[in-house]
Amino acid sequence: MEILISDLRNAGGSMESQTFSVVADMLVKLGREDEALGIFKNLENFNCTRDSSSVTAIVSALCSKGHAKKAKGVVYHHKDEIVGVEPCIYRSLLYGWSVRKNVKEARKVIMEMKSSCIEIDLYCYNTFIRCLCGANVNRNLSGLVLEALNLMMKMRSHRIAPTSVSCNISLSSLGKTRRVKESCRILDLMKKTGCAPDWITYYLVAKVLYLTGRFGKGNMIVDDMIERELTPDREASSKRVESYGTRPLLRVLVFRSRVMFEPFGH
Repeated sequence: MEILISDLRNAGGSMESQTFSVVADMLVKLGREDEALGIFKNLENFNCTRDSSSVTAIVSALCSKGHAKKAKGVVYHHKDEIVGVEPCIYRSLLYGWSVRKNVKEARKVIMEMKSSCIEIDLYCYNTFIRCLCGANVNRNLSGLVLEALNLMMKMRSHRIAPTSVSCNISLSSLGKTRRVKESCRILDLMKKTGCAPDWITYYLVAKVLYLTGRFGKGNMIVDDMIERELTPDREASSKRVESYGTRPLLRVLVFRSRVMFEPFGH
């Protein structure tokens, strides 16, 4: 990639916005975000226009790895270039602050979206829930469930129904902290409020039960999941589950072993 960039610069070749997007994304993933910013600041050397596409590309690349502060600086200095793509820019910033678990800045993004009359959709709310839960795991365990549920109530007031994904984010955080009572409470609330649990929901609840030695209750949760025909399908399950074919009993046994022995993901 260094050779390509050098050749383009020395030969006076042009770089399309799509090419810059790929280059910026690769550099940020390699931990060379300053180099990606440097290329963005000198796009004229590559005969590449600094427009909404290139600004969106660098902001998205930076935020994908949590460099929201640097992305915010880009947005501040290129306000004219983001006209028309503000929703995409704000979503990227929200995700970037979520990666950093910076609730204060993420909330600012939400407020700016509201003041600019930009729709706050399910993705935005779920991203903010992830930010809240991630921060509370480290700083405020007592507020983990309360703040997440309050946000979901707010979602409903704006006619956006929380999905299993919204609840699974909270359950994942609860599992990391071995909060059994709260995990079971969320599962019960999902059933009562019409938010259909999926197999991942049951997996997360059963996982925390098994990890805390509540094997009987964990088995009941898995059995309930099976009765509801929510066992993971071939696409959703791991290769280890797939290797046992489609025989229901074997797949259930393997799933149960996954719940008991695999660590929580992020």
